[in-house]
Amino acid sequence: MLPGLTVEQWEKLPERVAYLSTLDKFIWIENTASGAVLQSTAGPVAELDDVQLPPLIVPSPDERFLAIASPSYGDLHVYDTVKRTIFSLGNITIHPDSVWDWSKPSWNPWFPDGKHLAFFSGSLLVVASPDGKQRQELLKADRGGLAVPSPDGSLIAYATFSPRPRKDREDLKFWEGSVLWVVPTKGGAPTQITKPSENETYDLRWLTQDSLIFDRITEGMFNEHARIWTVQVGN
Repeated sequence: MLPGLTVEQWEKLPERVAYLSTLDKFIWIENTASGAVLQSTAGPVAELDDVQLPPLIVPSPDERFLAIASPSYGDLHVYDTVKRTIFSLGNITIHPDSVWDWSKPSWNPWFPDGKHLAFFSGSLLVVASPDGKQRQELLKADRGGLAVPSPDGSLIAYATFSPRPRKDREDLKFWEGSVLWVVPTKGGAPTQITKPSENETYDLRWLTQDSLIFDRITEGMFNEHARIWTVQVGN
């Protein structure tokens, strides 16, 4: 517990914050007696009734929409900062590893136009509008996660995993067998980009339109041994 804080104050401390340049404000989710509130440095923004904590908050490129999701369970919510409404897009899987969030990796589901998101819902790779009215299921991939659209929005990269019992604790899983894929946004067969790795990938993003950047983290205490990799996509 931090010095000078009560238990109630400590429990309200956010684990993640986001910055909105258009408003020059930091925002975060804060616990309340009835649920949660989207809080900012200028005061409360909106009340949230059905958000699992602690959540990620990812602004769209134009910062109109905020994607709000628990890294481990629950639904993906999108808050419209203009209309001040919130939508539920259903269950989401950012990463199949239930403790993925321990090291606070990042993830961004937004297409560059800010009008669509890509995410896994169970084993389905989905592209949806912020209000959920437009929804397309691109493919099914067991134990998939980390869906991220390319800079021009024409491709979506994602990872799949092959879990096994941890060597030190067989009641826990280590999500090795990381394989990276890309699939056209308009549909089609996915292309395998990397061979299976004995390590786990926590973070995946596009470096350029033709390359991905990602990590590979070995099994062990706090998964300390990590390396950053890049790989070309396409020819």
